[in-house]
Amino acid sequence: MTDTREMFAEISTLLGNLSKALEMEPEDVGRLLEEGALSLSFGEDEAGEKFVVATHGEGDARRVARIYRDRIYHLGAAPSAGSGDPASGA
Repeated sequence: MTDTREMFAEISTLLGNLSKALEMEPEDVGRLLEEGALSLSFGEDEAGEKFVVATHGEGDARRVARIYRDRIYHLGAAPSAGSGDPASGA
């Protein structure tokens, strides 16, 4: 039972971080994942820190973010200025 709760907590945290990175409601993030309209991949930076790359949309509406355990980096322009996230880029 504990493993299930821990997994649920981790998934919930990931959905919350995806929601924040893409400026969407968690329910919308879940729907996009189910539809295959949001892609996730895993990576590791030069410092050995692991992250998730979330990609959604096409063309000018495309959003890409690296989501670390404690921060979010938008690749290119952030969804909106002043989102409270660290600088864009990387």
